[in-house]
Order: sequence, then C-alpha cells, then structure tokens
Amino acid sequence: MIRTGAVYEIWAVRPVSGNESFAIKWLPKDSSRYSSAGVRELKHEYTVGKSLDHPAVIKTYDYGTGKNGAWLLMEFFKTPNLKQQIIANVKALQWRVKEVLTNAAAGLAHMHERGWVHRDIKPDNYLINDANEVRLIDFTIAAKPTGALGKLLGSKTKIQGTYSYMGPEQIRGQGVDPRDDIYSFGCLAKPPSLTVVDSNIKPEFAAF
Repeated sequence: MIRTGAVYEIWAVRPVSGNESFAIKWLPKDSSRYSSAGVRELKHEYTVGKSLDHPAVIKTYDYGTGKNGAWLLMEFFKTPNLKQQIIANVKALQWRVKEVLTNAAAGLAHMHERGWVHRDIKPDNYLINDANEVRLIDFTIAAKPTGALGKLLGSKTKIQGTYSYMGPEQIRGQGVDPRDDIYSFGCLAKPPSLTVVDSNIKPEFAAF
C-alpha cells in the first residue's frame, strides 16, 4: 500500500505477466468507507482522467467494480507530493521552482483546454520528482465550466475544494470557472507562511 486516505486506498500493483507497475485507487467493499457515492466519484474521476493526455497530468487507464469493491487504474508515479516536499525541505525547492511551476501550470492549462476545471488545486495534488517532472492528480470534484446561461441566471454550485486555496466565487458557490483554478494556483505558487528569504537566490526563484 502506498497510502490510505479518508475514503480510498492507493496501492502499487504489477501484472503477473508484466514488469510495469501501476497505481490502483481502491475502495474496498468490506470497508466502512464504502458507499455508492464513493463509487460514483471513482467513475467520475475515470471519465475526467481518460479525457486528458499531457506529460504533467497523471495517466488514467481503467475503472471497474466487482464483488470486492471499486477501483481506478492509473500511472504509477512514485514520488512525494509538493506539500510533503515543502515541509521536508522548502529551500531545496527554491532552485527548482521555476521549472516545477512551469510544468505544473502546463498540466493545468491542458485540463482547461479539454473543458474541465480541477477545483482543488493545492500542493497535495501535484506529484514532483527529482527531475522536476510533474503530475497533476485527483479529479474527484473536477467539473465542466458553468455555461453563459447559468452565469446569467446566477446558478449555484456545490461548494467543494480546500478553503485555504479557494477563491471568493468558489467559496460562495458562484458557478464553475477555470479562473477558480488560476486563483488556487496563485496560492500554491506563493504561500506567505512558507516564503523563505535568501539573498543568494534570484527573485524569480523565490516563489516558495
């Protein structure tokens, strides 16, 4: 097992007849966390993930259900997320931050181009390895942007996301807009509590 969350478990798996490893997001049926809503979320994440194809976005391969639970098969990208790396050694990231953020933004832009808003952009949802390769993950609450008519009528949407990275419109449930993600990305790129001042670091590398 790679990790376990509030609802799902993440496992590294390998086919009997192959050498390539994959990651499975697993919702076991014998768990108290199992619910029809959780199964729907996995299926939704599969729908979103299969529509995306970018080096900075985690690859989604398959989805299924069975007598033992529901699962989502994904690319195995073994590396800590950005939040873990900030906590472990934020100064080490300062020398890499320009390339990391450029790659992270490219993955998010691709998602917007494919017609999806992520709605939960935060350091936890970016995996980054030592080569500055990035993977955007977790499409559980991703949604299509609110249309022009919905905006005109003031349609309300379910309030979801992580409050410390959400913009005012998202907090108020005022539709779904790619600009919500851009606001969140700005919070991710320069969290004031984690800013480190170092006179030897050029300004463009001081985003953390």
